[in-house]
Amino acid sequence: MPSASACLFCGSARHELRFRASDRWFPVHGVFNMRQCLDCGLLFVCPQPSADALAAHYPPDYYAFEGERPDDRRDAALYELFYGERPRALRKLLALPYRPVLRTMPGGRGARLLDVGCGSGHFLAIAKKVLQADAFGVEPWSYNAAFAAREGLNIFPGTLEQAAFPDAFFDAVTLNHVFEHLPDPRAALNELRRILKPGGTLVVGVPQSRCLLYWLFGKHWWQLDVPRHMFVPSSANLLALATRAGFIVQRIRYNSTSTSLLATFYCWRNAAFGREAYLRDFRQRPLAFRALLPLAYLLNLLRIADQIEIVLTRPRLASSG
Repeated sequence: MPSASACLFCGSARHELRFRASDRWFPVHGVFNMRQCLDCGLLFVCPQPSADALAAHYPPDYYAFEGERPDDRRDAALYELFYGERPRALRKLLALPYRPVLRTMPGGRGARLLDVGCGSGHFLAIAKKVLQADAFGVEPWSYNAAFAAREGLNIFPGTLEQAAFPDAFFDAVTLNHVFEHLPDPRAALNELRRILKPGGTLVVGVPQSRCLLYWLFGKHWWQLDVPRHMFVPSSANLLALATRAGFIVQRIRYNSTSTSLLATFYCWRNAAFGREAYLRDFRQRPLAFRALLPLAYLLNLLRIADQIEIVLTRPRLASSG
């Protein structure tokens, strides 16, 4: 584990308090310090809450633990369109406005895929159907076991380290808005590199702080998500950390949608008017979502959006002789 007073990425002891915040999703007591490293710029919670204290911030109605979702059928159809075998160029072109909603699905057909922090396994269920993936998941908190069982998912109920997968076991590993929940990101990357095959793909999706919404709204930016987010990196932070961990950076994808804009405004408005409201009560209106999509895409294009996916590979072994 990193030092309790050190930056989680670079290890520096030089950091300063940016603000104090409490849980915006659920009415759980506790105030936490968000500090910023003066050397690498990482935003991180310091001191970190214990695992026992964090458990209250992952109740059974946390969004990742749901069973059936209203958008499941739409998402399955979109993944099939973009990752399935049938060429549908015109339909893909028409569906491009929805592409940022989808995660990158790595590995190819029949690959052994791990999703860390998989929740109830919605992404794994789709990967099994679209790519016939040999799908595994890890989830340390609660999840909908009935959904996972119905879909035939192999989910380990614990942490990545507790799962103790064999060396070079997976063709691809994904973490979608999960990496920032981990208390020791450097150790996590070392473990991920160990369980990936040489040439295997790692996809990490995170919020990133070098974004317009954080610059404008500060502590009201919804992606801060204290205390579940132990840290919020910039894109430069994450690229540097991945490179130091021995990964090769393939590409970085900015994939924010209108949800970031609407949810941040929701947090700011409630604070400005002194309203007691939580993101669990936030309801996104479809018309507003569609109307703000062009702005979200512009922020992605300018690389100042608040979400990224970084695609990494483990280097192949050097050939002998």
